[in-house]
Amino acid sequence: MKDYIKIGIEQNLISFSEDMSRIIYVFQKKERNYNNPEEESTGRNISSTNIGL
Repeated sequence: MKDYIKIGIEQNLISFSEDMSRIIYVFQKKERNYNNPEEESTGRNISSTNIGL
């Protein structure tokens, strides 16, 4: 299984706050609480969709 979170970071689609508690969706200019289980799924989906997979 590919690590879409890592790919999203490498492609500058997402980033994280210094303490890794907040995920930042770069192109949407939105920041969310990464401790919310739904945000990990959303981060993977955004990364996989935007890299053409």
